[in-house]
Amino acid sequence: MTASLVSAADPDLSCTTGLSNEGSITVNYDPDTELVNMAAILKTGTFAGWGWGSSMIDTEMVIFSADGNASSVGTYYSSGKTTPLADDTLASCYTTGFTVNEDTSVTFQVTRPLNCEIDNSYVV
Repeated sequence: MTASLVSAADPDLSCTTGLSNEGSITVNYDPDTELVNMAAILKTGTFAGWGWGSSMIDTEMVIFSADGNASSVGTYYSSGKTTPLADDTLASCYTTGFTVNEDTSVTFQVTRPLNCEIDNSYVV
């Protein structure tokens, strides 16, 4: 999966990445709020992630887990080509929410500033 974040004066410019599980993640930057906005739509029973970095080395990740009303957003950090570790410190960088849709898919809404000023956090 290859995607890039679009940063421009027009907040309607965004990067949408289709997922193999029929879901999608859309990311854009809103200069009015100075926040990066993420919207992920996933089928219940699936998960997807977004990594801030060019590889698995020193990468901050946001993992969306769609499970109806028990859905969640987790923050992880990968130091190399190993299983990423949960990093609750990074969670303070993000504002998250989700909605369970009529078709039981889940829509996640997540925002974060460009610079969280937290160790291991990626500066966009």
